[in-house]
Amino acid sequence: MANAHYGKGEHDNAIECWKKALDIKPDKIETWYNIAVLYYELEKFDLSIEYCKKALEIKPDSSVLQRLLNAATKGKEDT
Repeated sequence: MANAHYGKGEHDNAIECWKKALDIKPDKIETWYNIAVLYYELEKFDLSIEYCKKALEIKPDSSVLQRLLNAATKGKEDT
């Protein structure tokens, strides 16, 4: 459902669905990543950083998450 909302540009609904999914399965790394990516796309860098860091607690060796964290940190610095 969240991905359908995301595809339609319904960002608030997508985030709400993904957060509900985290309530059910808090260790699902893809959900943390999806939220972090969407916040990054919306230029909400602080929130993207927060979700990246939480995801990295679950999967600290993820180069994809680390790259997103680096990009969000740079985006925050550039604004």
